[in-house]
Amino acid sequence: MNEAGTNVLPIIPRKLLLGNPSTLDPKLSPDGCFLAWLAPVGAVMNIWVAPTDAIASARPLTNMGGRPPIWHAWSADGHFVLFLKDENGDENHNLYVVEAESGEPRAT
Repeated sequence: MNEAGTNVLPIIPRKLLLGNPSTLDPKLSPDGCFLAWLAPVGAVMNIWVAPTDAIASARPLTNMGGRPPIWHAWSADGHFVLFLKDENGDENHNLYVVEAESGEPRAT
């Protein structure tokens, strides 16, 4: 309570309102066995994957710096994750594909 006797709510920290979320945009694989989502690797949002029955074993599928992916989705067969990413704000988005089990992202 303040001096006037009214309740005062605490101020919400600016980082909580405007900072990066801890996870974002989950996508279920077509067979329902894997989940892909955006989460930070260092200070940059990257794509993470995990089996749906073992989310605690999540691992980053990408480890790319610069700007984060703006979109991601599973391929129809569920073997690949596709994503769009530009190079540090140039707005020329490239389509990348990465094998869900393991592999390096490659531009298509």
